[in-house]
Amino acid sequence: MKKLKTLGVLLICLIVNISCSDNDSNVELSDKQNLTKKTWTFDKFKFLDSSNNNGKYTSEDFQNKVNTLYNSLTMEFNDSGKGTLKSNSSQLIKNFTWKLTDNKLEMTLPNPNEATDDVVTYNITINNSQLALTMTEELVIFINGDELNVRGLQYYK
Repeated sequence: MKKLKTLGVLLICLIVNISCSDNDSNVELSDKQNLTKKTWTFDKFKFLDSSNNNGKYTSEDFQNKVNTLYNSLTMEFNDSGKGTLKSNSSQLIKNFTWKLTDNKLEMTLPNPNEATDDVVTYNITINNSQLALTMTEELVIFINGDELNVRGLQYYK
């Protein structure tokens, strides 16, 4: 049964407002240092855009479903190029690998429904307290068996 293809793909179609667990420094750091020094906590998800929706999901429907399933989602990036996604509400824990090249962040997440991993690439803008990710290509997610092609911006704060 196809639900959300992976959490990484789900995140593509969302605007995310998050809070940082560590806001104690105004020192200019590299993008990698800024990314790895915090645990990013996702507070709110907002639906963006999709095709093949056929009017089945309004932004409110989608947002409510995602907020219920993935409340208090946290993301950690460590220095070795590995990371973890955790969700308190659904007991979800996913490990991923990542690499940062110039302003491109690539995350590779295991896909439980297919043999190949999901690779998601974002344009990244980051400073000490804010992280903005813009998806670079359209991907497919599944909600209650319905296929949606999604493209959008993610924003963490």
